[in-house]
Amino acid sequence: MRKPRCLIYRWLALILAALLIVYQPVNAAVLSKRSSVSQLSATRIIAATNQQRKKTGLAALKTNVILNRVAAARLTDMFKQQYFAHRSPDNTTATDLINQFGYDYLGVAENLALGNFVSDAAVVAAWLKSPGHRKNLLEKKFADIGLAVKRGNFRGRSVWLAVQIFGRPRASCPTPDAILKNTISEHDRTLTEWQATALSWQKELDTLPTSTLAEANYYNGRVADYNGLIAKIKLRNQTLQEWVEIYNQQIDAFNICLKGELS
Repeated sequence: MRKPRCLIYRWLALILAALLIVYQPVNAAVLSKRSSVSQLSATRIIAATNQQRKKTGLAALKTNVILNRVAAARLTDMFKQQYFAHRSPDNTTATDLINQFGYDYLGVAENLALGNFVSDAAVVAAWLKSPGHRKNLLEKKFADIGLAVKRGNFRGRSVWLAVQIFGRPRASCPTPDAILKNTISEHDRTLTEWQATALSWQKELDTLPTSTLAEANYYNGRVADYNGLIAKIKLRNQTLQEWVEIYNQQIDAFNICLKGELS
């Protein structure tokens, strides 16, 4: 019996503009030597997985097209390069493919199984006997699943290889409004330009003569322009403060959700 491999398990968190990545290594690869010619099915293994989750009161995982692609790519590469591990000989992991294929996530994990299993349920049962696999399979925060299973030649033996990918989509937490953020940035730049103009006009007013009627009329016109600009600045600043407050509330809601995801 081969010793279990080490699972790469990662949660990704966005807090304001910072990225927080947490790695938690666990044992998560199963090798079986049972002899069987049974036909395994990805759909049935997912069903068996969800049956186990249901027994513990957990929600069923939803099949995700992107995670299916990741699982299939991982399986194909393992047979091609003849390895059974969470990191390939060229240093590629499931997380690399998940990012490459465009699955936006808060957390992901991978289970592997290799051998001749008597049934789909037997694959899931083997995973449940391993603490690392069981943790992933019964993790309440996971919502999506991808799976690939195929029989092929591995180091001179005809065996089944199964790749199970779990995911928690980033959409599980309320994402701050990107359009609002861009709007705030654009209006803040405009406000900065207006403030610079107002300062320039103020310096101009301090130097304008007012001795003649014509000079006084010009001065008063410039004062009216200045006061109008100041009124616009005050209104824009008030609006910006309201938008920033709304955006910060969205950030707070995301971080509160994220804290629950990572706890």
